[in-house]
Amino acid sequence: MSMTRRTSHLASERGQVAIMFALLIPVLFMLAAIVLDIGNWYVHKRHLQTQVDAAVLAAGPAFVGCYHSPGAANVAIRQQALEYAGDLLRAPSTTNQQVQEPGDVRIVLNGNRYWQSSDGTLSPINGYGLDDTMAAPGDPCSTKMLDAKATDEDAPPLWGLLPLTPSPKTHAKIEIRKLEASSGMLPWAVPEIDPRSLWALFVNEDNGAVFDQQELISADDPNLPWSEWATVVDGSNEQVVLDGSHDNTSVIILVSKEDPTPQVTGTLASICSQSPQLVNCYAGATQTSGASFIHGYNGGGSGSLANPIVRQVELFPAGCDPSLDLSAPHFTLSDTCTALVQAVIDFGVTGNTNPGAMPNCVSVTASPGGAMSWSSNVVGGSLFTGSFNLASGRTVLNLNWESTPRNNNCNQTIRSGGFTKVAAPYMANIASGPIQYLKLRASYGNSGLPVPDANSVEKNDPGNPRYDYVVTVGLPRPIQVLPATDPPLVLRLSNPSGSQNQAIDCDKNINYEQEITDGCRTKYRVNYDDLDGDGDLEWRNIQCLGYFTGNLPPDQFLNDPAPDCAMTETGDKTGQMRQGLANRFENPCMPNYWPAPTASQDDIDDFFETHDFANDPRYVTLIITDNTAFTGQGNEPVPVKYFAGFYVTGWDIGGATNGCGDPDGGGPLRGNECHPILGCSYPPSRDNGDAWGHFVNIVIFSSGGDPDDELCAFGRDPGVCLPVLVE
Repeated sequence: MSMTRRTSHLASERGQVAIMFALLIPVLFMLAAIVLDIGNWYVHKRHLQTQVDAAVLAAGPAFVGCYHSPGAANVAIRQQALEYAGDLLRAPSTTNQQVQEPGDVRIVLNGNRYWQSSDGTLSPINGYGLDDTMAAPGDPCSTKMLDAKATDEDAPPLWGLLPLTPSPKTHAKIEIRKLEASSGMLPWAVPEIDPRSLWALFVNEDNGAVFDQQELISADDPNLPWSEWATVVDGSNEQVVLDGSHDNTSVIILVSKEDPTPQVTGTLASICSQSPQLVNCYAGATQTSGASFIHGYNGGGSGSLANPIVRQVELFPAGCDPSLDLSAPHFTLSDTCTALVQAVIDFGVTGNTNPGAMPNCVSVTASPGGAMSWSSNVVGGSLFTGSFNLASGRTVLNLNWESTPRNNNCNQTIRSGGFTKVAAPYMANIASGPIQYLKLRASYGNSGLPVPDANSVEKNDPGNPRYDYVVTVGLPRPIQVLPATDPPLVLRLSNPSGSQNQAIDCDKNINYEQEITDGCRTKYRVNYDDLDGDGDLEWRNIQCLGYFTGNLPPDQFLNDPAPDCAMTETGDKTGQMRQGLANRFENPCMPNYWPAPTASQDDIDDFFETHDFANDPRYVTLIITDNTAFTGQGNEPVPVKYFAGFYVTGWDIGGATNGCGDPDGGGPLRGNECHPILGCSYPPSRDNGDAWGHFVNIVIFSSGGDPDDELCAFGRDPGVCLPVLVE
């Protein structure tokens, strides 16, 4: 081929390339537009994801108000979420705006679908009519979750060469779950009683036989300050047959922690020794230690000076604490109670004759209590009155009598005798355990009419062979979140000595003072949970089997699995507690932000909606344990039932602690609340080891906490809850 022809051919090829390139330029631009616009839409979607993530996470702590005022809390949760969601129409002040066209973002909270153009932009307050449609009711407090669905309406392309304007969509969701494991709590464990079942055992004290039993069910009485359990009234459960042979009957209360149908027949020893630590008998397990007592008297026959018969012996309260001793005098809590006695004794004296005068010369003495006075002759005999002071535990009342039937004087005893155990009132002590109230009511089985005194009944009334008894027991209420303006609760945390001071040793080689100052570094987990997935809670290891001082506290702060029991401290920890309190709360003193007793509902709502609990050292996490904890002699493991939130409003003063006063001289900030029992002025020695405050159902982010699978239970449950990003 000649040079001329080769040159001509190359020129032709260059021309073709130029033409092809010219033709490809629009295609390349189109491809670039597609790539960049798709990337832009992806950026929109990612930014939208950031917005909804921020929205739901920011709203998490606002769930704390769901118990105190759900309506106000729901509003606060939405407002907090919208502050970060980027929807300028719903929240013009939102801080997390879209990067290109910020006015195009539409947010729906707890809605069952995304916003779309046909929904319009009206009603922005409730999410264009789509909020809270995810469930019924779908508000955040009811569902324990917040779901944010975001739409970026007609996200524009960068180049505008494509005729497409897609609307990216994304969503995020948090659930408010219970705290399953945690570190950072204070080394304080508060006992709680929340039994599965209660039973009343009727025991013949003369032979020890359990001759009847009653199931008690939860029957809360708003007029009593405790958790009440009362006899199941079904026509048969309440029937108690005394049949002439039950002079002395004990009523013993059996508490079962897990089993709804424990053994209640057989010997008292076998009943009360079943499932140690899971079944407890109060008071005690002996024939003469019932927490209540029924005197069965002889209603028949005729008495005489030589052979008198004791009839009904009734007790009445005097000098008792009206706020505590609501079942006095047969069961009391305070040591100020006196029992007034009215005893009917048949000496064969009738009419208006005083049996104490000649020629009968009758005298009656109560032990304890001393001489009794004749009041009148009534149906069944002569009425004598007296009184005696109650002492801790059971006080057995005996009556002694003398008669000197002579015509000249009453100074020589001819006949004497006594009636043993005609009453046995009980003042709460360690043997009566958690019982705060115990009252018996009875009616005649044949007529239904009430018996005057259920603790003293005729054992051989031929017209009434049986009685219908109702036993009511009051126990401390399970730990609850109470109204914010209620008085603070006192926790006894370092005194008395031994292991009964609610102090635990949570960290290896770290003393109690430092554990209070910094919080426990070891992670613990709950022992009481829905372990089998059936919806009921059960203990994993309530007896803490396998735990002892060799492995509690553990050698490491993090363990898999974390221990579900903690070891009690030994000895009086008052000094270390005071130093720890001073370190944690008084250097510097932190204001007490808890609402004042006179706070309005608006102030209370504002506190729970806006307060930063996470950065307030007065908010602490506590371990709640079983009520049988702290009854030994120290170095004993106690189970971790759950974690509870507590806001400390005051503490022990003395030694290293001075308390925290009003920081702004009558302004809006407050100092410590006065001691709820001792008041504002008392010797420091009287409150050794006390702290007081309020349980709170808190929702807080925690780097040291692990969430449970179970949702938080807003209400009176003070459990700590965590917001968890699940979608």
